[in-house]
Amino acid sequence: MTISENLETFNGKKIRDFNPETGIQEPDQYIYRLRLDWDSYGRGTRIPDLLKVFYDHSNASKVQELVIGAFEFEGGNGMDDIVESLVNASHKLPSLKALFLGDITYEENEISWIEQGNVGPILIAYPNLEYFRVRGGNGLSLGELNHTNLKTLIVETGGMPTNVIEEVGAANLPALEHLELWLGKLWI
Repeated sequence: MTISENLETFNGKKIRDFNPETGIQEPDQYIYRLRLDWDSYGRGTRIPDLLKVFYDHSNASKVQELVIGAFEFEGGNGMDDIVESLVNASHKLPSLKALFLGDITYEENEISWIEQGNVGPILIAYPNLEYFRVRGGNGLSLGELNHTNLKTLIVETGGMPTNVIEEVGAANLPALEHLELWLGKLWI
């Protein structure tokens, strides 16, 4: 499946790309997306750099939803540094209830090429998370899924790793209402 457009809305709110110069304005009205374009990536900007500015903004503690878009363009090391940043700064985003990792179009990176990693520590660090969505399956792991508040889990891949299916199958998610798995080609 090709994804040609970035999200314009999420959880009923309009998405706004985060601009470090203007910061977080009206977090109850807008959802912020942190993403790179080819030029900023070429200049050495990385999502953890943007996240640090985001966390330090006075309205960060009010943010309930967050979207991470394109984070690399040359088949890098995946999302490990982003996961580490989010986990280490969980105290700065205490209101976070919805997170989407990978709002990436096919022009930015094909879904089957997106390098992920172990995103499970995010679910541990954010016990109030109700909505979690991740796009891309290369290297993806959800870890041991044991989360009491998660209502929606969406995993979008162009080829679902079998470990992810096993992790979902063994999950303890008592509040889960919506599960969506984009299997693509199974990697057995």
